[in-house]
Amino acid sequence: ADMVMTLGNCLKKNRKLMYDNIVREATEDESLIDDPLQVYKKIKGKILQHTETAQEKQLRIRQEWKELVRAPTEPLLDFETWWEDALKKMKRTGLNRTSDEMLLDYLEKVGEGYSKLIRFDKRVYPGEDGVQRIPKTWEEAHRIAFEIEKHRRDSDALRRGIMGRSS
Repeated sequence: ADMVMTLGNCLKKNRKLMYDNIVREATEDESLIDDPLQVYKKIKGKILQHTETAQEKQLRIRQEWKELVRAPTEPLLDFETWWEDALKKMKRTGLNRTSDEMLLDYLEKVGEGYSKLIRFDKRVYPGEDGVQRIPKTWEEAHRIAFEIEKHRRDSDALRRGIMGRSS
């Protein structure tokens, strides 16, 4: 009976309602007292009937990935959090992206303004014999985007400071 009650504390919404219905029925016919393991198995079986299949999960995660886009006023730190969470979900469900795909996705999702500045940024990367190049990974692109955002914040702060003194 403890397993049944513990399970009930873990459920929400429709699953909790389904649990309540089964427990109510089991209480009325006394099977909750006589055979709590059977009641537990019935609840668990019912819940598992409505569990997302691996393919359904992949489709849902892929759709979430497609919908992930940085809002124009969203700080990069917030976007980075959503981006990394989505990447981990993709990997966990077997939807691995190549390094090139992740870079292209990042450039697409970070926003047109950032994307353009990142694509035109050429710099020397460590261990590359002083040769300038464009970013090859989403991490390199993200570092550039972060620098751009930091520069914009600094510029805004300077403008506000100058504007504040002139009044």
